[in-house]
Amino acid sequence: MQEDFSVRDKKKEKIILLVLGTLIALGPFSIDMYLPSFESIAEEFSTTKARVGFSLTSYFIGIAFGQLAYGPIMDKFGRKKPLLIGLVIYIIAAFSCFYSPNLYWLIISRFFLAAGSSAGMVASKAVVRDIFPPSEVARAISFLMLIMGGAPIIAPTVGGIVITHFSWHTIFLILAVFAGLMFISIYKFLP
Repeated sequence: MQEDFSVRDKKKEKIILLVLGTLIALGPFSIDMYLPSFESIAEEFSTTKARVGFSLTSYFIGIAFGQLAYGPIMDKFGRKKPLLIGLVIYIIAAFSCFYSPNLYWLIISRFFLAAGSSAGMVASKAVVRDIFPPSEVARAISFLMLIMGGAPIIAPTVGGIVITHFSWHTIFLILAVFAGLMFISIYKFLP
């Protein structure tokens, strides 16, 4: 007999929506937060900003493949375990970006960063459909889309503030810590 995970408690519903909202924002935040650091990265690796742009391209490739892979994986193995594994991949990749010795390392690390973040993008919409009653699904999805749309607006500003006071490496440290907090939230609050 399948356990019923529908949300009936309004406080629990808000917590789960907040967790899913921050989870879905991880992908866009990872794209846009490091954009102000292109010049710093290019200077450190003695290359051009155009070549640094390949790290953005590798991210888009990783997010595309990640979304294609996580859908069937989550349908077969459930939502929570693949999501937690995706966050672990993300955290490892964020630290790999932080410690990048050269541009090629950063490009490859960004691919895996995207593969990890796409788990959250796939899972958040699927979890809403799994646990919310049908009458609440549209409202919950629109809340997630609002957060997903706001993340690209906020992320470059946050990245610019970080770059002003710290090195570009710090952006990936912040993303790793954020993903670690998401891991704990998912583990604790997601049914």
